Amino acid sequence: MPVSGPDKCPECGHAPLLPDVFRQCPECGFEYDRHTLIWRPRRPWRIYLPFVNTLIFSPWLFRFLAVVLLDGHWPNKSVTLGAVISAGSLAWALPRLRVLLSEGHRYAAVTPRGVQARTPRNAYSIPWDDLGKVTVLLGIPHLTRRSTSAVCELDWIFDTDQEVKGFLANIDQARRSKGNIDDPPV
Repeated sequence: MPVSGPDKCPECGHAPLLPDVFRQCPECGFEYDRHTLIWRPRRPWRIYLPFVNTLIFSPWLFRFLAVVLLDGHWPNKSVTLGAVISAGSLAWALPRLRVLLSEGHRYAAVTPRGVQARTPRNAYSIPWDDLGKVTVLLGIPHLTRRSTSAVCELDWIFDTDQEVKGFLANIDQARRSKGNIDDPPV
Protein backbone atom coordinates (compact mmCIF):
# COMPACT_ATOMS: atom_id res chain seq x y z
CA MET A 1 0.00 0.00 0.00
CA PRO A 2 1.50 3.35 -0.88
CA VAL A 3 0.97 5.40 2.28
CA SER A 4 -0.83 4.77 5.52
CA GLY A 5 -0.84 5.99 9.04
CA PRO A 6 0.20 3.79 11.92
CA ASP A 7 -2.94 1.61 12.10
CA LYS A 8 -0.81 -1.45 12.84
CA CYS A 9 2.88 -1.82 13.55
CA PRO A 10 4.89 -2.34 10.35
CA GLU A 11 7.64 -4.13 12.26
CA CYS A 12 5.72 -6.80 14.17
CA GLY A 13 2.11 -6.44 12.97
CA HIS A 14 0.70 -5.54 16.40
CA ALA A 15 -2.69 -3.85 16.11
CA PRO A 16 -4.28 -1.50 16.89
CA LEU A 17 -1.81 1.31 17.38
CA LEU A 18 -3.17 4.48 18.95
CA PRO A 19 -1.50 7.40 17.15
CA ASP A 20 -2.79 10.24 19.35
CA VAL A 21 0.58 11.25 20.76
CA PHE A 22 4.15 10.00 20.55
CA ARG A 23 4.13 6.33 21.51
CA GLN A 24 5.94 3.05 21.05
CA CYS A 25 4.58 -0.30 19.91
CA PRO A 26 4.19 -2.45 23.04
CA GLU A 27 5.55 -5.52 21.22
CA CYS A 28 8.69 -4.29 19.40
CA GLY A 29 9.24 -0.63 20.36
CA PHE A 30 8.52 0.92 16.93
CA GLU A 31 8.12 4.67 17.60
CA TYR A 32 5.26 6.55 15.98
CA ASP A 33 2.89 9.48 16.30
CA ARG A 34 -0.06 10.75 14.30
CA HIS A 35 2.25 12.22 11.63
CA THR A 36 4.05 8.92 10.98
CA LEU A 37 3.70 7.76 7.38
CA ILE A 38 4.33 4.15 6.38
CA TRP A 39 4.93 2.77 2.88
CA ARG A 40 4.23 -0.93 2.44
CA PRO A 41 4.61 -2.83 -0.84
CA ARG A 42 1.69 -4.41 -2.59
CA ARG A 43 1.70 -7.74 -4.34
CA PRO A 44 0.07 -6.90 -7.66
CA TRP A 45 -1.24 -9.76 -9.76
CA ARG A 46 1.40 -8.95 -12.39
CA ILE A 47 4.15 -10.28 -10.10
CA TYR A 48 2.77 -13.80 -10.54
CA LEU A 49 2.79 -13.72 -14.36
CA PRO A 50 6.44 -14.83 -14.71
CA PHE A 51 5.71 -17.88 -12.55
CA VAL A 52 2.72 -18.81 -14.71
CA ASN A 53 4.77 -18.11 -17.83
CA THR A 54 7.53 -20.39 -16.55
CA LEU A 55 5.04 -23.19 -15.89
CA ILE A 56 3.46 -22.85 -19.33
CA PHE A 57 6.77 -22.86 -21.22
CA SER A 58 8.64 -25.35 -18.99
CA PRO A 59 7.84 -28.37 -21.25
CA TRP A 60 9.72 -26.60 -24.07
CA LEU A 61 12.68 -26.03 -21.76
CA PHE A 62 12.74 -29.69 -20.77
CA ARG A 63 12.35 -30.77 -24.41
CA PHE A 64 15.17 -28.41 -25.44
CA LEU A 65 17.49 -29.84 -22.76
CA ALA A 66 16.57 -33.42 -23.68
CA VAL A 67 17.25 -32.89 -27.37
CA VAL A 68 20.53 -31.01 -26.81
CA LEU A 69 21.90 -33.27 -24.08
CA LEU A 70 20.59 -36.67 -25.13
CA ASP A 71 20.33 -36.43 -28.91
CA GLY A 72 23.28 -34.08 -29.36
CA HIS A 73 21.72 -31.71 -31.90
CA TRP A 74 19.91 -28.36 -31.94
CA PRO A 75 16.06 -28.63 -31.76
CA ASN A 76 13.62 -26.85 -34.07
CA LYS A 77 12.84 -23.12 -33.76
CA SER A 78 9.60 -23.43 -31.77
CA VAL A 79 11.24 -25.57 -29.05
CA THR A 80 14.21 -23.21 -28.93
CA LEU A 81 11.98 -20.13 -28.67
CA GLY A 82 9.88 -21.75 -25.91
CA ALA A 83 13.06 -22.70 -24.03
CA VAL A 84 14.43 -19.15 -24.28
CA ILE A 85 11.15 -17.67 -23.02
CA SER A 86 10.99 -20.19 -20.16
CA ALA A 87 14.63 -19.66 -19.16
CA GLY A 88 14.24 -15.85 -19.29
CA SER A 89 11.09 -15.81 -17.20
CA LEU A 90 12.64 -18.26 -14.75
CA ALA A 91 15.74 -16.04 -14.40
CA TRP A 92 13.45 -13.05 -13.75
CA ALA A 93 11.12 -14.92 -11.39
CA LEU A 94 13.52 -16.68 -9.02
CA PRO A 95 14.96 -13.57 -7.32
CA ARG A 96 11.44 -12.18 -6.94
CA LEU A 97 10.20 -15.44 -5.47
CA ARG A 98 12.78 -15.03 -2.72
CA VAL A 99 11.37 -11.60 -1.97
CA LEU A 100 7.76 -12.81 -2.01
CA LEU A 101 8.62 -15.57 0.43
CA SER A 102 10.96 -13.49 2.59
CA GLU A 103 10.23 -13.39 6.27
CA GLY A 104 9.40 -10.19 8.04
CA HIS A 105 7.53 -7.13 6.95
CA ARG A 106 8.89 -4.79 4.28
CA TYR A 107 8.23 -1.11 4.88
CA ALA A 108 9.67 2.38 4.98
CA ALA A 109 8.43 4.86 7.56
CA VAL A 110 8.95 8.56 8.22
CA THR A 111 8.74 8.69 12.02
CA PRO A 112 9.21 11.44 14.63
CA ARG A 113 12.83 10.42 15.22
CA GLY A 114 13.91 9.60 11.66
CA VAL A 115 13.52 7.06 8.88
CA GLN A 116 12.91 3.43 9.72
CA ALA A 117 12.81 0.70 7.10
CA ARG A 118 12.98 -3.04 6.62
CA THR A 119 13.99 -4.66 3.34
CA PRO A 120 14.56 -8.35 2.61
CA ARG A 121 18.26 -7.81 3.34
CA ASN A 122 18.42 -5.28 6.20
CA ALA A 123 16.62 -3.23 8.80
CA TYR A 124 17.44 0.48 9.03
CA SER A 125 16.85 3.12 11.66
CA ILE A 126 18.35 6.47 10.70
CA PRO A 127 17.83 9.43 13.07
CA TRP A 128 17.19 12.82 11.46
CA ASP A 129 20.55 14.24 12.56
CA ASP A 130 22.37 11.26 10.95
CA LEU A 131 20.49 11.37 7.63
CA GLY A 132 22.73 12.79 4.92
CA LYS A 133 22.27 12.77 1.18
CA VAL A 134 19.15 11.13 -0.28
CA THR A 135 19.34 9.94 -3.87
CA VAL A 136 17.35 7.72 -6.20
CA LEU A 137 19.10 5.22 -8.43
CA LEU A 138 16.99 3.11 -10.82
CA GLY A 139 13.85 3.90 -8.83
CA ILE A 140 15.36 2.80 -5.51
CA PRO A 141 15.93 5.40 -2.76
CA HIS A 142 19.44 5.42 -1.29
CA LEU A 143 19.87 7.09 2.11
CA THR A 144 23.38 8.01 3.21
CA ARG A 145 24.28 8.12 6.88
CA ARG A 146 26.47 11.05 7.95
CA SER A 147 28.23 9.20 10.77
CA THR A 148 29.46 6.21 8.77
CA SER A 149 28.89 7.23 5.12
CA ALA A 150 26.98 3.96 4.78
CA VAL A 151 24.35 3.83 2.04
CA CYS A 152 21.00 2.29 2.93
CA GLU A 153 19.13 0.92 -0.09
CA LEU A 154 15.36 0.78 0.26
CA ASP A 155 14.74 -1.88 -2.37
CA TRP A 156 11.56 -3.96 -2.80
CA ILE A 157 9.36 -1.47 -0.93
CA PHE A 158 8.01 1.03 -3.44
CA ASP A 159 5.78 -0.08 -6.30
CA THR A 160 5.70 3.12 -8.38
CA ASP A 161 7.79 6.21 -9.04
CA GLN A 162 5.01 8.34 -7.50
CA GLU A 163 5.43 6.47 -4.21
CA VAL A 164 9.18 7.16 -4.27
CA LYS A 165 8.52 10.87 -4.98
CA GLY A 166 6.00 11.00 -2.14
CA PHE A 167 8.47 9.35 0.21
CA LEU A 168 11.22 11.82 -0.74
CA ALA A 169 8.83 14.78 -0.38
CA ASN A 170 7.87 13.62 3.12
CA ILE A 171 11.53 13.21 4.07
CA ASP A 172 12.21 16.73 2.80
CA GLN A 173 9.24 18.14 4.72
CA ALA A 174 10.25 16.35 7.92
CA ARG A 175 13.85 17.53 7.59
CA ARG A 176 12.69 21.12 7.13
CA SER A 177 10.47 20.91 10.20
CA LYS A 178 13.39 19.49 12.21
CA GLY A 179 15.76 22.17 10.87
CA ASN A 180 18.02 19.50 9.30
CA ILE A 181 18.36 20.66 5.70
CA ASP A 182 22.13 20.72 5.19
CA ASP A 183 21.91 18.06 2.47
CA PRO A 184 18.52 18.36 0.79
CA PRO A 185 17.13 15.28 -0.98
CA VAL A 186 17.97 14.94 -4.65
